[in-house]
Amino acid sequence: MTKTSDIQYRKQNRNDEKELQEFERFNETFEDPEIPEQSEEQLKEFSLAKEIHPEWFKPKKVTITIRIDVDVLNKYKSMGKGYQTRMNADLRKAVGLK
Repeated sequence: MTKTSDIQYRKQNRNDEKELQEFERFNETFEDPEIPEQSEEQLKEFSLAKEIHPEWFKPKKVTITIRIDVDVLNKYKSMGKGYQTRMNADLRKAVGLK
């Protein structure tokens, strides 16, 4: 490290430390009467939004390559736009998923 970069590093490090101290002071003194602190028992009662409203969350999709009989593919394609979505929905039903 050169002398100039060493000085810059120390200055930056002091600034980072200063910001961290300011944040810690703010965090210790911050209180919002509209957001009361929760007890451990209250926190245990919380549920994930995904558990309450699963319809808000879509499963992650991946791209794969599979071999499908031509007549099956043609049947899905003949139903119009969205044949891959319909295939996915039918597969989900077949394996017992919603």
